[in-house]
Amino acid sequence: MRSRSFPTHLWRHRLLAMLCILVCAESPSQAMDLSVNPQLCITDSADKSCAMVLKFEWQSATTGDYCLVEKESQIALQCWRENRAGQWQEQTTVHDQQIFWMTESGDKVPLAQAAIEVLSTYTEDRRRNRRRKHVWSLL
Repeated sequence: MRSRSFPTHLWRHRLLAMLCILVCAESPSQAMDLSVNPQLCITDSADKSCAMVLKFEWQSATTGDYCLVEKESQIALQCWRENRAGQWQEQTTVHDQQIFWMTESGDKVPLAQAAIEVLSTYTEDRRRNRRRKHVWSLL
């Protein structure tokens, strides 16, 4: 009897995602930490997008005016005045990968950053899709 193992291509995706989480989650400055949950979404759609609720949490060694910014749009999603910590939650659709960072209010320099990764199991190989749908089929 042959044992079923996890497909090799999925292991590679999983390893890449874990490496990205470790590298992307590192903050450039030790004075501030930013985290986001969830950090990974796995979908079976071809467009690699996930609708999800993101929860951000941050803390700083110093009190100040800080903003949470989405990297691509450069838009401040939420700002805090005279705070050392905060949290914020948003329903959004993430495509491929999105990076968020914390800045001092009015500044463009990232103090800490976090990333969300989207992985897709979609394939255009019709044989693989048929196999996935009809496990009992030998053809």
